[in-house]
Amino acid sequence: MIKFSSHSGINTLKVSQDLDITLNEAWDFFSNPKNLSEITPSDMGFNITSEIPNQMYIGQIVSYKVAPILGINLNWVTEITHINNKMFFVDEQRFGPYKMWHHEHLFLQKGDKVEMTDKVSFKVPFGFLGRIMTPIIVIPQLKKIFNYRYKLLEQKFNNVTHEVIDLNRTYERFWLDTFNDYGSEHAFANTKARLRMLTLHHISGAKKGLVVGTGNKVEDFGVGFYTKYGDGGVDISPLADLMKSEVWQLGKDLGVLQEIIDAPPTDGLWEDGRTDKDQLGGLTYEQMERAMELDEKGAIAIGTDIDLLDRYHSIRKLNLHKMDPIPIFKKKKK
Repeated sequence: MIKFSSHSGINTLKVSQDLDITLNEAWDFFSNPKNLSEITPSDMGFNITSEIPNQMYIGQIVSYKVAPILGINLNWVTEITHINNKMFFVDEQRFGPYKMWHHEHLFLQKGDKVEMTDKVSFKVPFGFLGRIMTPIIVIPQLKKIFNYRYKLLEQKFNNVTHEVIDLNRTYERFWLDTFNDYGSEHAFANTKARLRMLTLHHISGAKKGLVVGTGNKVEDFGVGFYTKYGDGGVDISPLADLMKSEVWQLGKDLGVLQEIIDAPPTDGLWEDGRTDKDQLGGLTYEQMERAMELDEKGAIAIGTDIDLLDRYHSIRKLNLHKMDPIPIFKKKKK
C-alpha cells in the first residue's frame, strides 16, 4: 500500500513489497538504472541519456529524459549519494522537475523473501502554486507510477497478490452529498474508516476470506481508539491482547524496518496528518499502558499518575460505547 505523509513542507511517499527472490537478485535488479525503464509507465517516455557502468558507485550521475507531469518532456539528473551494499542506496535529484527529490531504496531479507521499500521525500517548486499542484497533480501521478511498478514487480516476481481500489471518488461523492447539512470533520474521518472496512468485507465475502484486525490491547480495550463499525469491525484480531510495546517488540523480532517501528502511529484519516498522540490528548502509548495497568489493578494513583489516570479515564469514558455490548430492550419475564 502506498502511504503519503508530510512535514515541514516536505512530502513523503512510502511503499513496501515482499518479493520472492534472493537478496542478491533484488540488489542486482534495482541497483541497475537500466532496469528503470522496465518498471516505469511507457507513457512517461523514460529514457536514460548517460552512460551506465556495470556497478553503481557513490557520486554516480544518471541523466534521463522523462515526462513526469502533464506529458511535458524534461531532463532529469540524479546522483547516487549513499550506498550500503545489499541494504540500501539513495539517489537525489541534482536537476529536474522537483525542488527536492530524495529517494531511498531499502532492502530487507525476510526468510526466503526480500522486502523492497521505496521511500521518496519530495517538494514541488513554484511556492503557493506548487502547494496547490501537489495534491491535485503530483501525488496522483506518483501513485500511478508506483502502482504500475508494484503490479509489474508482482508479475515479474510472482509471489504476492496486490490490488489497489481507489475509494476517493466514492468518498468525494458522499462528501458532496452530505457536507452542507452534515459537515463534521470527525464524522468524515470515521466515514473513511468505514468505507475502507466496507470494501474489505466485500472482498472477504467474494473471496471467502477473513478480515484481519490490527488493533492492540490499549486501542481496543483501554481507550477505545478505533472507529465503530470501521477498523473495529473485523473477523479476527490477532494483536488485541498485546500492548503497543509488545507489538513494537514483535515487529523487531520479525525484522520489520526500524523506521516503520519508530514512525509516529497514525490512522491516516486526517488531511493534516495528525498522529494518534495528537488525537489522544497528547498521551503516548507508553503513558496509556501505564494508566491501563494501574486501572486494571485498581491501584491508588499518586504523584503524576493522578493526572495521567484522570486523562486516561476521560478518553475511555467517551469511547465506552464502542467497547460495551450494544444496549437492547429486555422484555419482562412473565
